[in-house]
Amino acid sequence: MSRKVPLERPSELAARIIVEKIYRTSLELNDFNGEADYIFTTDDGASVLEVTSYWMRDYFEASLEENQNDLFFTTPYLNQNWMIAFDGYPTQKHVKDHLLMHIRELEHHHIFTFDWTFNEWWMRNVPTLEKSLNALKEFKVISARVVSRDIYLDLDQSERLVWLMPSMSYSYGGTNGALEVIELIVKANLRDQQKLGENSAPNKHYWIWINEHTHPSILEAFKGESFRHLPERNPRFPEAVTHFWIVQQDANTGWHFNPQSGWATVEN
Repeated sequence: MSRKVPLERPSELAARIIVEKIYRTSLELNDFNGEADYIFTTDDGASVLEVTSYWMRDYFEASLEENQNDLFFTTPYLNQNWMIAFDGYPTQKHVKDHLLMHIRELEHHHIFTFDWTFNEWWMRNVPTLEKSLNALKEFKVISARVVSRDIYLDLDQSERLVWLMPSMSYSYGGTNGALEVIELIVKANLRDQQKLGENSAPNKHYWIWINEHTHPSILEAFKGESFRHLPERNPRFPEAVTHFWIVQQDANTGWHFNPQSGWATVEN
């Protein structure tokens, strides 16, 4: 049965407890803005997490007492939007270091639903998937599936959901909003940061290729002549990244950041 009415807005305290429990850090709370009930930010103002309960899209209910065993976590850094249900609360480090690579393995094999009934056949017949499926089990993943953010979620009335989503919206800040999303993508990719950090070269270049499937939330900043509108501030990247490139596939247009000269456009 699909919900046709909005959920009750979670209390600020309940939302904060869940956010800080998962992210293991203290976050500032912005004023209510648009569709999101709460937007938590870091001290420097970069958008970090939205908690919301508005209808027809992402459903949240932030009550620790009633959600001790169910956590829904989205992974916007993958090619698809996944909803992942855990039995317990994973730490941010474990999610970013390990879980995403195993979900990518499912995508590689064109598997967009994960549960133990469905995946038993894969466990028996596809050796390359065995490691990832076992890892998901070790992370206490109950289920995972690709979802659309614009459809009703079929929920039993008794089902209680917590869905925490890193803010990937382009609309809240124009070009600078797209930059905030880019910063989140770079910071989340710990494996690439480690590789760059181990490189002794003075200049360390980080590349992102974008298209409508990989990074739809920031594509608007690069369509047509939009890429000529450069960010108004320098990026806040990890120390391992000195130079940055983001280029739209096919059009071969985008942005380049050099710490000496700042932002510049990338053109054919």
